[in-house]
Amino acid sequence: DRSAIIYTHAHNFWPHTAASIASLLEHAGDLDIHIFVDKTDDYWWNKIRPLCAATNSTIMVHLFDTELTKGLKNCGYYGLTTYNRLFIPELFAGKAERLIYLDSDMIVRSSIKELKTVSLDGYVLAAVPGASKRCNISKANSLEIGRAHV
Repeated sequence: DRSAIIYTHAHNFWPHTAASIASLLEHAGDLDIHIFVDKTDDYWWNKIRPLCAATNSTIMVHLFDTELTKGLKNCGYYGLTTYNRLFIPELFAGKAERLIYLDSDMIVRSSIKELKTVSLDGYVLAAVPGASKRCNISKANSLEIGRAHV
């Protein structure tokens, strides 16, 4: 089975997502890319599609149903789309062996091949630490779903 590359963003992040996908495709091809967004943008969509075609990659844009996040706290600049990533595992159940989520404002500087094969050692999630390893471990452990190891 193939891995699915996932992006989620609010409509104002299309330029960032396009730049991230362009950098991703400089280092890899034959990818299945999925973008979950609150609104499409033909300008950026028309920039991304040819890049994917040239690298034998597929790309799909999925519009999120705003009813899914109705009543949740708005996250300011990012809006309610911040919550969209919480629904990704359910939407891909049985459709992909591995989901690789990339932030829409990141630039990929090397191959992500290792992310497709790295062992999760029985865990359901792997993530990279942010700016503060201690803060990340503390926050993860406060979720009370198991101990975090970084």
